[in-house]
Amino acid sequence: MNRNTPFTLARPSDPYAVPVQYAERPLMSGYASQRRLDEIGGSPAVSVYRRGSGAVILFADNPVFRGTYPGTERLLLNAIFFSTLMNASRGDYDDDLN
Repeated sequence: MNRNTPFTLARPSDPYAVPVQYAERPLMSGYASQRRLDEIGGSPAVSVYRRGSGAVILFADNPVFRGTYPGTERLLLNAIFFSTLMNASRGDYDDDLN
């Protein structure tokens, strides 16, 4: 995780709209202040919102940041090419983007 901002994604009311989230203890190596760890721990890393016939996919971090992490570019490519294959969840959930 390469970030210099406290930005985190809001947790949507739809429980199936968060396919990826950070662990409660997200730091694997390096340094992060306890305040930042508390902010990021357990927060969504990716959120999905259905809009019309498409989807809006939000990433908390850039998955292709300087090519640092091999394999994460697949997250971006899946979001671009396969978002139309996702079905909207069925339930009475609030629409968080209005």
